[in-house]
Amino acid sequence: MLDTLRESDYELLVAESGTIALEMIPEVTPDIILLDVIMPGVDGYETCTAIKASPQWGQVPVIFMTALNEPEDKIKAFAAGAVDYITKPIYTSEVLARVTAHLKIYHLQQQLADELSMRVEAENLLRQSIDLGILLIDASNQIIFSTRLTDALLNKYADNFNGTHCPVELVSAESPLEVRRFSEAGNEEISMYIVQERNSPLGPSSLLPLGLTAREAEVLN
Repeated sequence: MLDTLRESDYELLVAESGTIALEMIPEVTPDIILLDVIMPGVDGYETCTAIKASPQWGQVPVIFMTALNEPEDKIKAFAAGAVDYITKPIYTSEVLARVTAHLKIYHLQQQLADELSMRVEAENLLRQSIDLGILLIDASNQIIFSTRLTDALLNKYADNFNGTHCPVELVSAESPLEVRRFSEAGNEEISMYIVQERNSPLGPSSLLPLGLTAREAEVLN
């Protein structure tokens, strides 16, 4: 089994016990872990539970390979956080296929997490850099994006603002806020609003941070 994995260009590290494995993991941060249930000292279930409890490597997939074939053994393994359970006799081609599949899933999850983190960071930077009250909401009135100024204005003037939905009183005539809608014709799914205090005139120059040309800003205004 080990030779087959090495021949498939996997770098392997072998631990003789669960305790040793837990000591090694912080030093190497593996991409996948293969565990037996029966090991000296700490068994596979406890080892897997400890791995999954760690914020640093808790997302690393764990596959059990063991002679224990009872349903309760499998249930216990999955409850501990395992992603797969292979019983002996071990077929190397099957193990290799499962390892490859779980690694692909794990790497895709990492990629998605990285992309989400980058998107959140970019939105936060955009939110902080634009000194304009911009608000994007969907058809269900849920807020998709808002700048820092918008949040400040809504928190100041909207009694029922919860941070996720646009307050109804925002567009009322009595509202101290002036709201202008800029949406693409025919697109009712997403609406864009410019929010400002009524005593703060909105001129073409204040629309330039949106990336509009001077002429476009003048037309919109």
